[in-house]
Amino acid sequence: MFKYMRYLDFYSSSMDFHMISPSAFPNSIDRHDTGLSGVQGAEAILELLRVERPVSHLILGHNSLGDTGCVALFDYLRSEEGERHEILEINLNENQIGDAGLWAIARYLEYNKSLSVLFLQNNNFKGDRPIMLRFALAVNRSNLRTLSLTCNKSLADAIATAFLPNLSSPKLTELHLSVCLLGPSATPALLSYLTSPRSYALFNLKLTGNPLGLSSVTHIVQELERANWSLGWAEMKPYRVNGDGQWVQGCWKCDEHLRFGVLHRNRYLGRRSAADAIFLLIHARPALVAYGRQGTGARARLPPELVIHILSFLAPTLSSAQHVRVCTFAASLSTLPSLGLTLPSPLHSTPLPSSSPKNGKWLQKVGCDRFEPDVEVPIPDESIKLSRLYATIDYQVEQVQKNQI
Repeated sequence: MFKYMRYLDFYSSSMDFHMISPSAFPNSIDRHDTGLSGVQGAEAILELLRVERPVSHLILGHNSLGDTGCVALFDYLRSEEGERHEILEINLNENQIGDAGLWAIARYLEYNKSLSVLFLQNNNFKGDRPIMLRFALAVNRSNLRTLSLTCNKSLADAIATAFLPNLSSPKLTELHLSVCLLGPSATPALLSYLTSPRSYALFNLKLTGNPLGLSSVTHIVQELERANWSLGWAEMKPYRVNGDGQWVQGCWKCDEHLRFGVLHRNRYLGRRSAADAIFLLIHARPALVAYGRQGTGARARLPPELVIHILSFLAPTLSSAQHVRVCTFAASLSTLPSLGLTLPSPLHSTPLPSSSPKNGKWLQKVGCDRFEPDVEVPIPDESIKLSRLYATIDYQVEQVQKNQI
């Protein structure tokens, strides 16, 4: 039985099953599969939005709102009255929405700062280039963390030519593009996105059921192994298993190598980077903030360059850039008192980096929530940041000396 449990996630998401009861979200409107159609269906939702207390979840999948209903809904949500609802999740799976509705959604996303989950599976999008381009730019400006375009087969070309090349959201952690008919021609766009800083936030990618082909899948896995260190979960299994047995076996082997090789490596190094960053902060804070209080003679101050270099041995997993960011945070008096981080005792060498939500926010702030490979030659930007860090420490030394005088 456990052999098949790993596939439940894909099938449940593509079929729009709700594993969590609507009662778990008391501020939700759940009209899943209730026959809502067009403007009249949207008006029924708007009546609830006008009289209900602030709503956080809109579950409207498996209806027929279409373009007219979708435009009416999002025009209201963009209005002054609609903005009082800080919507966290919108589910519009299988609603016969076309490009006009997608345009309305993009207009809503451009200035919305609350929506984090958006499901748009199995609709009627055509993906005209200007519309897909605006949608990609709207996603970049939004706070979306989960986006599902699964089963939108007409979007294959638009995803490869307009959406992925312009996607650079710093918040998007989960992207579903399963069963979108992405073929080998989409491989360059996928690789360009997945191996560039534009995808640093992405942790979960679903590409199951796309006819990429064995050659493309193999190439994608090889490039992910070489140049992607942030992706923690991904699926690229073939949807149909009929055909050449060798081809199917090759695809499954690539998927196994991806999940148990590349992705396991990324998750492990991400955990180590987070742990090292917090451990470094524990020791860098007193070493850098109290730097100017050391005595003279045998206890004279070490050069700040040497202090920072010594501290780097406490966090071997961090890159030079990450090390500089943590030390800059630790040395700055503006970050005192602490932000409420859950910091273990310095006596413990294996702190738990994700034991507190505040820890996670701090790790994102200093860019240590993922592994970052070091570069052999320091780039100019990091050299400048390092010089600023030294200047900050020297300034603090001068302030301490003035206070002592």
